[in-house]
Amino acid sequence: MEAGKTSKSAVAEARTRVDDEVALLKLPICALLTQRNALSPVSRLPHEILATIFLYQAYSFYQDPRYSGTWGAPPWANVSYICRHWRDVALNTSSLWSFLFVSPPRWTKELLSRTNMLPLRIRINVRYWAREEMIFLEQVTTDVTRIQDLSLKLPRNLTEGIFSKLSTTPAPLLHTLRLFVTQTDTESALVPDTLFSRETPALRTLELYRCHVPWSSPIFTALTTLRLRDIASSSQPTITEILAMLRHMSDLAHLYLENALPSAEDTLDSWDSLPSECFDLPHLSCLALVAPFSTVVVFLSNVTVPLKTEVRLCCRRDVFTASYATLYPLLERRFNTASDVEPVIRTLNI
Repeated sequence: MEAGKTSKSAVAEARTRVDDEVALLKLPICALLTQRNALSPVSRLPHEILATIFLYQAYSFYQDPRYSGTWGAPPWANVSYICRHWRDVALNTSSLWSFLFVSPPRWTKELLSRTNMLPLRIRINVRYWAREEMIFLEQVTTDVTRIQDLSLKLPRNLTEGIFSKLSTTPAPLLHTLRLFVTQTDTESALVPDTLFSRETPALRTLELYRCHVPWSSPIFTALTTLRLRDIASSSQPTITEILAMLRHMSDLAHLYLENALPSAEDTLDSWDSLPSECFDLPHLSCLALVAPFSTVVVFLSNVTVPLKTEVRLCCRRDVFTASYATLYPLLERRFNTASDVEPVIRTLNI
């Protein structure tokens, strides 16, 4: 019995000695491999260039709506496993870890620590059974003041609770806010006017899908991009309300109103008497309007945009769509100008 124990002990000691010798041999080999890798062209790239490439990969995932996160490390974390040089660059690029998707609590904590308190970009797709997503949401919203970009997709039954959590703290760095609501009924979800304690001084991009903010909210004032899409008819702003909003948005560069406005037929006494008081959106570069015909006519009768603005109109028929010729004077006013800039129609489908 004692001989057996002695034999096992001797074997264990022998293995330990061999392992120690292997480790000693590995160290100089690793050092030589590091020197060899340093001679490759990619290793001679400046750290800033390599970091930019890593950031581009992370940003491409963040912008891709098909990617909603994984229950593991983010895909761009793989660059830190290629070699020692890449790992050093990745770990020292704090902004690389500021793109946050749904991930396990351990990884979320690690990613937050690697950001070194930089502003955060967060995209969350909350499903109906949302335990993992809710845990992640709790983690990343512990410091709302750091959020710079927030894209939140959630079912209607969870909107009240989540919006309530986001209404207690200001978001001074928030630049972009995208809210998508799924599983809606006849009414769009209401985003409370108290969101982020009404303090979003840096907000410039607002996108609302199947949800709406009170249309008199000051959240619209300083925007450069506004997208309203698929707003339920009972929640849509009137043409008067949307025009009043736009009068205070002189810096607007991108405007997308897609199935977000009701018919404006009541605003028109007849097709021959259109509102004549216009206001300018001097910085607008893109306008997309999908709405009833009467709404498009009233909108174009009240809003003047630069000649270089890309304009896309999709008119739906309503009760008073007697003739699309009503658009001709509005198009003539747009394209007949004394300006030195020659207007160009790229595409016209009637």
